Amino acid sequence: MEASLLELKELSNLWKDFETDAEVYVNQMAIEESLGLSQVAPAEVEERPLDRGSSTPLSKQSVKRLLKSLLRSFSEPDFQEAIEKLKQTADASSHLCRDQGYYQLPGRAAMAFAVQEQLLPCFGLPGSRQGVQQMIARCACFLEDEEVVQLMDSVNMKLGMSPSAAVRFRTLAMELK
Repeated sequence: MEASLLELKELSNLWKDFETDAEVYVNQMAIEESLGLSQVAPAEVEERPLDRGSSTPLSKQSVKRLLKSLLRSFSEPDFQEAIEKLKQTADASSHLCRDQGYYQLPGRAAMAFAVQEQLLPCFGLPGSRQGVQQMIARCACFLEDEEVVQLMDSVNMKLGMSPSAAVRFRTLAMELK
């Protein structure tokens, strides 16, 4: 099959429609990881070993890697199934949670923390509630970067928030800067 330049341009334009889709993003990351490809350029990789007790703030690239790791973990089918069960339980007791886009969802923080406490130390943050707060504050420092915004919103949507609730959370996080 021979492809023309016009067909390649059309394909490229079609692909742009999917660039902001969270599911496509997660699948692209998984494929690239499986193939041994990395989205982080070699110059951006930190060459120093991880200091698991470091209080050094995360760089923008480290924040992106952390958010990508969280997105991947929260995208796991078992995790997503558990989030859906939490939403169903919340809906059964009141529609207030759904009406607010699941901005607050009972049980979500504990589920998310089970993942965060494992990942945060890999990025120099404590695997504690304080570490989660530090992570959110550090993410807020880079919310002028469109990729950080997209990743943060995608993570929150994987945690069951509606797109509008994810924006509400991001707006609140920006106040932490």
